[in-house]
Amino acid sequence: MMGETIKQARISAGLSQAQAARLLHVAKRSLEDWEAGRRKPKKGEMYLAECILACGILTEEDRKQVEEGAWSMEDVLAQAKIRLARMHSKCGSFGNTFEKIWNRIPDVVIQKCSADDLAALVDEIKDAYDAGVRRGC
Repeated sequence: MMGETIKQARISAGLSQAQAARLLHVAKRSLEDWEAGRRKPKKGEMYLAECILACGILTEEDRKQVEEGAWSMEDVLAQAKIRLARMHSKCGSFGNTFEKIWNRIPDVVIQKCSADDLAALVDEIKDAYDAGVRRGC
């Protein structure tokens, strides 16, 4: 059901097929075929399909950045990873706490890890910090 997933993600991202195709630099017909299940994205196109899925969790402000050309697809994926990690982290709703910990994670780690793994890492760092504070470290 990859086609339906792509379609729902595009719709939740507020993108028309034409907008999504333009953003991903693919023919509109290719996107139509993916969504209809007539064809699956090829290996290289799978990255593009992931981009559409990432668009589905962007905020209105994020979408504006995309529409204005201020964000590349790499920026979209990076923002999606942060949002997913925040959603899965125990301290994700504590804005400043999450961000302070996130900003200490090296970029190379962020690039190599999944959002779930990063959420767990943030939580482990917070737990270690809290344990140190309780012991007076």
